[in-house]
Order: sequence, then structure tokens, then C-alpha cells
Amino acid sequence: MTVILTPSLVPAEPGGCYDKKSAMAAIFSAPSAPALPAERFFRTSLSLLMFTSTLTLVSTGKLDIVTSFAAPLIVVYKGFRWWHGRPAELSHRTATWCVIAYLAFFPVDTLFLSRLAVGNSSRPEKSVTR
Repeated sequence: MTVILTPSLVPAEPGGCYDKKSAMAAIFSAPSAPALPAERFFRTSLSLLMFTSTLTLVSTGKLDIVTSFAAPLIVVYKGFRWWHGRPAELSHRTATWCVIAYLAFFPVDTLFLSRLAVGNSSRPEKSVTR
């Protein structure tokens, strides 16, 4: 059952989420004009800020080995794709699979990996509540 609210009594024809007539399509469509220099400068500075913050977090040594290598590589990959004019975002299908994989991994992390990390800390009796 679908409910479509229209000002008239004539039912509206169903359209897709990103239909050409949709307001959402106008908001999220790619701009046809080239980006202004200020926009390019903003995007470049934002990318470098993300890269610097990622390297700062990695340099603390508090991350696991996989994240220490994956996080900077992902930021560099995103910047590389943006530099060459490709969309930097993941496709909807890839993002969905990443979320599903994370939801499957989360209980393992919570029950096993995080407890091992807390157990190896300098004061485990203060970290673990009983």
C-alpha cells in the first residue's frame, strides 16, 4: 500500500527517488559548471586536513596494525580519485556491504578484541568493571 499526498484528487504517478522532477534530484545532481578556485582550494585544504589528522592519530601508536595502515591509504585513495575528477565516495552497494561486514564484525570486536586490548593495558584492574 502506498500513500501519495497530492493537492488534487488525481493520483500522482509514482516516481523514483532521484527522478528528474524530484527536488532531491536537483539537490544531489552533479554540477555542470567547473568548480570555482575557492571551491578547489577548500576541497584541497579539507583533504590535507583529513590526511594530517589521520597521520596524527596513527602516530599515537594506539591503533591496531590494520587500522594504522588502512586509514592513511583510504584517505590517499580518496584524494587520488578526487584529483583525477572521479567521484570520491563509495557506491551505494559497496557502502551497504561495508556496513553489513561491520555489523558482523562488531560482536567479535566487542567480546574478544577489545577485552584483549583492555587486559594488556597498564592498569587492567581500573579498566575492567566487575
